[in-house]
Amino acid sequence: MRKSRHIMDTEPFLESVIETGAKRAQTIDKGQVLWKAQRDNDWRKEILRDEDGSEVDSFDVEYPCKAERMRPLAYCAYEGRVNPKEIPCLYLSTDRDTAMTETRPT
Repeated sequence: MRKSRHIMDTEPFLESVIETGAKRAQTIDKGQVLWKAQRDNDWRKEILRDEDGSEVDSFDVEYPCKAERMRPLAYCAYEGRVNPKEIPCLYLSTDRDTAMTETRPT
C-alpha cells in the first residue's frame, strides 16, 4: 500500500544481474562461426546464355545480403530486447536455428 507496485526497485534487480551475470559469461574462440539472420535480401542479375555463351536474356533473383548489410544500421535501429530505439545492437548466435528463430515474423 505504501509503495508503487508498478515501478521496480532497481537496486536489488541490478545486484541480481551482477551476481548471476558472471555465470553466463562465455568466451568465443577465434574463428568460431557466428550466425545472424534477418528478413532482408539483395538482388542479383542472372544471365541466360545460349550454347555459344552469348547472352540471351537476364532476370533478377533474390540473393543473401552482403556482409556489410548484416551489421546493424546506425540510422535505423528499432527497439529490441537488448537495444533501445535508435541505439543499434548486434545480435549473434552460435547456432543457425536460434539465429533464424530470433527474427520477428512480419
